[in-house]
Amino acid sequence: MQRPVEVLFQSLVPGISTITLRLRYYSFFAWVLEAFAKVEQKNDPRAFNTFHRRAEVLLALASAREGSEVGVTGIDWAWRRLSEAGEDEDNGQVIAFDLAAAPDAPLEDRYLRNKGGAFGAIYSTQMYDMDLVELYDEDIGIPYCTSAALLPLAESFEEAVGSRSGEFLEALNDGKASLSQLDDLAVFLPSRVEPGSTEQAALVDALLGRLGKASIENARRRETLRLVLARAEAAAKRPRTEELKWEFFELAD
Repeated sequence: MQRPVEVLFQSLVPGISTITLRLRYYSFFAWVLEAFAKVEQKNDPRAFNTFHRRAEVLLALASAREGSEVGVTGIDWAWRRLSEAGEDEDNGQVIAFDLAAAPDAPLEDRYLRNKGGAFGAIYSTQMYDMDLVELYDEDIGIPYCTSAALLPLAESFEEAVGSRSGEFLEALNDGKASLSQLDDLAVFLPSRVEPGSTEQAALVDALLGRLGKASIENARRRETLRLVLARAEAAAKRPRTEELKWEFFELAD
């Protein structure tokens, strides 16, 4: 009986699912797509798969290092790996993640069993539904940003992380990072979207369907979110699920 429920809620919030747990992944993957296009300058699907999987693992390690992040793909693997490394900052401990990120690595070594990673298995189709990425262009062969829609997200993320973007890409290329490097990359964490920032504004625009072309999916998501926001404003608090459920039933006509 779960499938009809999924169809219903996906019609209310296209582009959001039960496993798109952290909003900042939308701007993070926008930046990853642009970074791959600029750094690699090729359309090899295998190279892209390795690139974005390394980015996901590195984000998981930085998140695990912080200790309080949840909903991050690969965080369980990252916690185990950091636990093995220990906490001694003076021993020059380096965490290698190239094997964990390799799509063809043995299952026991992968940060995520699915070869598509978080982007391929979770976020890519949702971002496609939001008209943020193009996935099925046979002439190019790899996902890329739809210029009018996703570029503002990519640029706002680049602005948010600043000079740390270069450090992230360097560690990604090396396939390893020291504990101090992971500390430096804390600006990448899902919880570090700054209130009032360009990135926050771009994420709001993405959620409300203001980026890219007009579509039925964007309109449905925007109207659902407006209803939730209106209820929150009226109650002056975060609305409870039960309250929203009955209010939505009353709007059924």
